[in-house]
Amino acid sequence: MFNLLTFFMLAFSSLFSIVNPFSTAVVYEILTEKYTKKEKKAIIKKACITMMIVLLLVTFTGLIILKFFSLTIDALRIGGGLYLIVLSFRMLNPMRSQKELHPSTKKELKKGDDIAIVPLAIPFLSGPGAITTTIILTTQKPNTFGLLILIGVILLITLITYIILRNADYIKKFLKPSGIKTLEKIMGLIILSIGVQFILNGLRGFILGIGLV
Repeated sequence: MFNLLTFFMLAFSSLFSIVNPFSTAVVYEILTEKYTKKEKKAIIKKACITMMIVLLLVTFTGLIILKFFSLTIDALRIGGGLYLIVLSFRMLNPMRSQKELHPSTKKELKKGDDIAIVPLAIPFLSGPGAITTTIILTTQKPNTFGLLILIGVILLITLITYIILRNADYIKKFLKPSGIKTLEKIMGLIILSIGVQFILNGLRGFILGIGLV
């Protein structure tokens, strides 16, 4: 029971921090300024469903992908950890430009483009970081119930993301730019810690695997 609760906390904290719906809410507000309420609702629904499908597909096919490319779990943990560390540095770096924060600007995305899938669902909500973390979590689940917990976490995060995006305008006004930056830095620190832990777990598995300890 304790292992399942620990796994739930790990899965939720790591995935939620990487999905980072608060940051995506700001991007969503910028890209949908001239959309109607009905169009905005449809965009949010499609983006969240796309994110959920992507992460659930990875949950069930992640290990198959590892076997296909002859990758070890420890290699994925180390590689994923390194990626998360790089991602966390980008979140913690206050000098990055608005262009880097929002690569798809209003000028580049016309109203006819499907922004629900790109860039909202991919790469903002379910990008490489979220996909890599999901695969790693599938290898760390304590037992069969762990898979159900991971599926539940994905569904829970999808629901929370939907609620946050639906209230993006209120959140933007409440947090203000300074609050959003502070929140992003906190999530960056969490991702940094998780990335380091993934690397440590991968190194531990590798060392035990070759019999050095």
